[in-house]
Amino acid sequence: MAIEYAPAARRGLIGGLVQCSASGGPFVIAVITSVLALFVPVGDVHSPYVQWGWRIPFFIGAVLAYLVAHFLRRRVEDSETFKAAPRSKSPIRDMLKGESGKAFVQVWVIMTGVFFASNMLGSVLPQLLLGNPGFTAADLFHTQLINAIPGVATYIVFGWLSDYIGRKRALLAAGGLTFVLAPVTLGLVASNSVQGWVNLTLLSALTNVAIVGPFGVLPSYINERFATAVRSSGWGVGYSTAVVVPAFFAYYQLGLAQFVPFQVTASILAAFGGLIVMFGTSLGPETRGKAL
Repeated sequence: MAIEYAPAARRGLIGGLVQCSASGGPFVIAVITSVLALFVPVGDVHSPYVQWGWRIPFFIGAVLAYLVAHFLRRRVEDSETFKAAPRSKSPIRDMLKGESGKAFVQVWVIMTGVFFASNMLGSVLPQLLLGNPGFTAADLFHTQLINAIPGVATYIVFGWLSDYIGRKRALLAAGGLTFVLAPVTLGLVASNSVQGWVNLTLLSALTNVAIVGPFGVLPSYINERFATAVRSSGWGVGYSTAVVVPAFFAYYQLGLAQFVPFQVTASILAAFGGLIVMFGTSLGPETRGKAL
């Protein structure tokens, strides 16, 4: 809806702003968990936070999600672009045919690469940080709090950049950054050779910047790849189903560990994700300025 409402020259920036929720959400969670840690002790499996405290952010998230959904349903109109477009009786079937089908395959490939890399950021990096001597769960909460700031900035910068140099160039740059920088920062964190909360938080922030860039471009690019009648299906299905293959990252790490030290497996998968993003991007056209 935001992309259809946005002026053509600002779709990248608007998409990047919307996508900021991917870092803004964890920022709110980090604030909540940091506050909770002051009142609900965090420790071993028998500690209050592990036993029941972790449920509190889920409850808060459910309430917020309901309030936003209620607001959208009651107060926000569909865009004029959507209202004027013909309806599809079977959007998913139509999305998988012809040019939309080709767009779906391309989107799925790009998002598979993005999720390979983002799993290393969201799921593996925290474990690598906690593996460093003296780095506690409370330290992790504070690191995630700081990390949200460069994450938000990166979404906005790459979304804005795509309005000026094009979606493809911005995605190729973001994928290249993932391919080059993320393996280095993840490798340093995993090596246990970098000591101190400040240094590890800096590496964590650089990892965030290296990986989230494509997310800032993709809201505009993916939506511009599909006709209005199947746009929501193209965005939703193409974006979300790509999570499946990368979701088995733990098994891929164990397989790679048969050939390389386990601590470098995250770097390899992050680089692989960046490579797939660049490959998938090369398969499709430039869409900046496309009429919706």
